[in-house]
Amino acid sequence: MSRLQLTGILGVVALLSMAAVPTTTVRAKRPCATAIALRDRVPFEQMLGTKAFSVPLLAAGYDSYIYLEATADDDGRGRLLAALAAARAESDGEGCSVDLFLLAHGDEFVSWVEDMPAAQVPPLRLVYDTGAGDARQGPRWLALGARSFVGHPGANLAPVFYAFFLPTWIGGAPIGDVVSESNRRAFAVIVGARPYLGEQTGALWRGTRAELFGDATTAKR
Repeated sequence: MSRLQLTGILGVVALLSMAAVPTTTVRAKRPCATAIALRDRVPFEQMLGTKAFSVPLLAAGYDSYIYLEATADDDGRGRLLAALAAARAESDGEGCSVDLFLLAHGDEFVSWVEDMPAAQVPPLRLVYDTGAGDARQGPRWLALGARSFVGHPGANLAPVFYAFFLPTWIGGAPIGDVVSESNRRAFAVIVGARPYLGEQTGALWRGTRAELFGDATTAKR
């Protein structure tokens, strides 16, 4: 079984486990909160699964959202930066905030935003990046004004973590608690898959265990 297939299987297992989470965890929306998400180009079934999971939660939890997908000839950079600039224009004087979800294997997304004029960067409440090793970009996101950043330190099974992270975050808990709880539940899934992961289990868990930078009290209320 390939790593790609296994990641998909574990993601499905994690998503199914969310069935026990009551719908009441999705609380009232915070006025003037926008979500922007970018999915990199992966096999069709992965793109479909990510969208089917993410979009209903983003629609329920935010006043507005933009869900972008990369294509074979467009990595989404221009569309992402345009969405951020538009969010900044709408946020001026309104106390609005943006949560940015980078659902990708890994890239220098932070450099995309660093290259933007500062006046076009919106207030970033939360940035979450699924990319392998992208946790190292945390200090750079904070320098761009992000209140909190969450990333993974190495090669990972981020879909397992994300399956718990997004609903828990939208439920309104402080980000420190969200990361701790999502890590705990992701660990249970990954360890449970030891018969399939074998000797990779420990390394994949260490790479998946999300790290939080910035304010641990940030919450989506």
